[in-house]
Amino acid sequence: MANGTLEVRDLSVSYGRAVRALRGVSLEVPAGSVTAVLGANGAGKTTLLRAISGTLPFHRGAVETGGVRLGDRTLSGLRPAAVVAAGVVQVPEGRRVFGRLTVEENLRAGALGAGTGRGPRSPGRACWSCSRSWPSGPGSGRACCRAASSRCSRSAGR
Repeated sequence: MANGTLEVRDLSVSYGRAVRALRGVSLEVPAGSVTAVLGANGAGKTTLLRAISGTLPFHRGAVETGGVRLGDRTLSGLRPAAVVAAGVVQVPEGRRVFGRLTVEENLRAGALGAGTGRGPRSPGRACWSCSRSWPSGPGSGRACCRAASSRCSRSAGR
């Protein structure tokens, strides 16, 4: 397995020990590639993503067999924050987490917690679009170009 490859091997997941949602699912996603998971309603797409991202226990699901790895690190059983720190971030579609941002801006926002170095380095406030940061506190402005922050050079004309 190449370094940074997301690997799912023989994954079986059930909910409440009564409903088997996945049986023996395996896949590899090489670093830097784009992969689509397609299927009908109820086919297990969301369950697969929950197992990868560590959010399965929030939905009363459990991995019965198999596991998930990213490079040489096992992700199975990690809390979602640790999965994000390892470099895997799930962005649910249709949830409008940051509804006023573009797709690119939402992806950059998701990368902030992963330690990629692509987001703002300051713990203060930052623009999601241009990553310019400034100290937080009263009257420090809004944190997004889309919110027309006067502190961001990209907010002009938006």
